Amino acid sequence: MVKRNTIREFILKIGITPELKGYEYIIDAIEKLIAAPNTKLMKLYSDIAKTHNVTDSSVERAIRHSIGTIFKEYGGIELAEEIFSCRIVSDNLTNSKFLALCAENLKHNDSNNF
Repeated sequence: MVKRNTIREFILKIGITPELKGYEYIIDAIEKLIAAPNTKLMKLYSDIAKTHNVTDSSVERAIRHSIGTIFKEYGGIELAEEIFSCRIVSDNLTNSKFLALCAENLKHNDSNNF
């Protein structure tokens, strides 16, 4: 099982920093996806919202904003392809694709290899 601290180190390395509102939500989402990979995104948002006492839609927006911010500021789709070692076919990276790629990357690489 990937430790929460390893997830935190990974998302910091790719540019998602604590001042972004989605920071904790992304950590929670990745942790839950590693534990239960087939979890539906809406269920994930709902679980995280309950934990943080916010709405499901605010969780979704904060995650989307954080993802958008790092790719606009740090290199876009090219950066995503480099980070995740795969080709991204669309012009944007959706929440579900981003979270799934993070979870897969963390499951298959040790913390020194991301």
